[in-house]
Amino acid sequence: MKEIIKEFILNEIGLEETRANEIYDDLERHPDILNELINWIKTREQPENAVCVEGYTAKRLMEETPLTTLDSHLYLIFLREDTEYALKDLEDGLPVL
Repeated sequence: MKEIIKEFILNEIGLEETRANEIYDDLERHPDILNELINWIKTREQPENAVCVEGYTAKRLMEETPLTTLDSHLYLIFLREDTEYALKDLEDGLPVL
């Protein structure tokens, strides 16, 4: 699983290996989100029974924000781990720092 994610991040997203490892570590703490992203990498399709956090799926985040596939899955983690702040950022239009 790690190699699938790392290859995607390195080759398709263009981030460095250190960052790819950090992202994998974040995803690994949330196996459901990790597995959904791996499925997307393999099929390029969102599952019908998608992970939903506070009413948001990766697909909904991509449709309603400028987030990419990887970003939207990482945002699901943010929604889970820091719900109040993540929802506020969505309400504010995802301000860029």
